[in-house]
Amino acid sequence: YYKKKLSDGKTEKQALICVMRRLNNIIYGMLKNKTEYRHPTLSKKGSE
Repeated sequence: YYKKKLSDGKTEKQALICVMRRLNNIIYGMLKNKTEYRHPTLSKKGSE
């Protein structure tokens, strides 16, 4: 995610802030819904 943000034109500091915000959103959602972290499953492009 960090590398993707850098390639999108963000500075290193901006990309790091994006990563921190994403982590905050995930943790908040886990606390709000009282759930464990589940690693997202990614579908491969072209297999649909």
